[in-house]
Amino acid sequence: MFKPVFVSVGHRMSLDNATARVLALTPRYRLPTTTRTADRLCRDALARAGRGGERGS
Repeated sequence: MFKPVFVSVGHRMSLDNATARVLALTPRYRLPTTTRTADRLCRDALARAGRGGERGS
């Protein structure tokens, strides 16, 4: 299944430049590597916090 990614130009940014930057930041997945890494680290931290023993409700 193909999910398109929409790239738009911005201030002082051509479509070719914007497209090149998006492709450079997303080598394998739709989300940029930095976003994927931050999400993974957050999920790992939440999982560790959940295993740390919950206090009484």
